[in-house]
Amino acid sequence: MHAYYFDNLPTDQRLPHITDPARPVSPEALTKLGVLSWVVPVDGHEGGVDEADDDFEVNRVAKERGYKNRDVINVSREGMGSVYEEKIRGFFEEHMHEDEEIRYILSGSGFFDVREMPTDAWIRIAVTPGDLLVLPAGIYHRFTLDTKDQIRALRLFKDEPKWIPHARSAGTDANAHRVGYLRDIGAGIAPAVGA
Repeated sequence: MHAYYFDNLPTDQRLPHITDPARPVSPEALTKLGVLSWVVPVDGHEGGVDEADDDFEVNRVAKERGYKNRDVINVSREGMGSVYEEKIRGFFEEHMHEDEEIRYILSGSGFFDVREMPTDAWIRIAVTPGDLLVLPAGIYHRFTLDTKDQIRALRLFKDEPKWIPHARSAGTDANAHRVGYLRDIGAGIAPAVGA
């Protein structure tokens, strides 16, 4: 996993978008934003993760964080068929969730972009097989594939599998999960009255 500031140039979202000079972001800086990560080798788990394997780090993290359900998503033209273009556009729209987003990359590669607080700058996180990433509820983020156009990931859920994006707006700025997230990271930012 490699994190750095996004260059904001209006080119293909699937390109790395590394600033010149590069401005890397440390794991400690991500942790301050509530973003957690591990590297867990995929060897032998490319097809998925056996829930009964208590020694496997992904299962340990899932149990520790209260994840009871899981599925595997194949984000590619072949895996998504006719909804591929629509889904890719939707994934790259800035949004938040009211639940943590946890992904374990089984194959392929892509980028998660998260908003740094309080600067509101984009931080790009490049993910490859073996990366386990947790984005906290309430963080503004987006996702895109890289130019290889394929990623396969294990998704973990506390309850029934769901993925409900809330597009950034005055309403999401005032959402209890967003406000709680800002409080938890010590951003000290409150939504505008009446927003």
